[in-house]
Amino acid sequence: MVKANPLKLGIFVTVACALFIYALLRVSDGLDFFGNTITTYVDFKDVKGLQAGNNVRFSGIGIGEVKTITIENDTTLRVQLELDAQAGNFLRKNAAVDIVTDGLVGNMIVTIHPGIGQAAFIEPGDVLISQPKTEIAGMLSELSRTNEKIAAITDNLLEISKKMNIGQGTMGLLLNDESLAMNLLNSSEGLRESSQNFRKTSQHLNQLLASVSQGEGNLGYLLQDDGLEEEVNRLSSNLDTLIRVRTEAIFKDLELTSGALRASSQKMDVLIRDLTEEEGIVSTLVKDSVAAGHLKSTLANLDLGTEKLVTNMEALKHNWFFRGYFKRQAKKEKKDSAVEKQE
Repeated sequence: MVKANPLKLGIFVTVACALFIYALLRVSDGLDFFGNTITTYVDFKDVKGLQAGNNVRFSGIGIGEVKTITIENDTTLRVQLELDAQAGNFLRKNAAVDIVTDGLVGNMIVTIHPGIGQAAFIEPGDVLISQPKTEIAGMLSELSRTNEKIAAITDNLLEISKKMNIGQGTMGLLLNDESLAMNLLNSSEGLRESSQNFRKTSQHLNQLLASVSQGEGNLGYLLQDDGLEEEVNRLSSNLDTLIRVRTEAIFKDLELTSGALRASSQKMDVLIRDLTEEEGIVSTLVKDSVAAGHLKSTLANLDLGTEKLVTNMEALKHNWFFRGYFKRQAKKEKKDSAVEKQE
């Protein structure tokens, strides 16, 4: 019986285990521990349950794993990625990084997609750009809220339809009240007639404006005649001349009248000053009561003498000696009045 060599057996088992572990890592899209790696970072606001050890894929191909997750501040979480060294040959700095679910109920993984445009290849220590996509859960939540709103709108439409069927509200009255519908129809007919009349009026107005623009009618003549402005200017000039000629004599008469009034006023002032002097008659009559009495007596005697003189003159008219004289005077006055009337 051949005795087994423990050393050879241990070496065989160790190599077999190492090959087995390597195969498991390759099958599970893990890192190749026998090759080089590149360390990069990505900043997220929410890692969505991502944990260290989760896979990193580029366009669906596993190229590394999540090494660590650290909290930078209250709004930023930094994820450290260990990528295969060969990723540096095709990943660029403008690549977009996102966290998605591996299947419907699988673990969270990091996915990397090529960026738009040209950029340099990644290097160890680079911070890649995170561009999270809309999650299915968020879409479902938004869809749920939309469905709730649609259900509320449907309920409102059903309630409105019920009220319209029983005749409530304006639309219900229109649908169920025939008289109201007839009135509405008549109103629309009246509105249609008014629109036709307005259209006819507009057409007539357009024709009138066209005739005016062509210079027809009084308004067209006023707007289109080029010589009208000259006529108006000439008329204005003639009117100014006429007013100046007619008013010049009036102004001269007013000046003469003003001068006469000023002279009369001066004479009146002198007269009033003379009358108010102490040696004047008016002052004597006002201040001397004796002289005023004498003046009253004199005036009374004058009145009496005038009455007697009138009586004597009337007696002389009837005296035969002076009767001829008075008749001749009457005929002469009558003849002079006749001549004046003829002239």
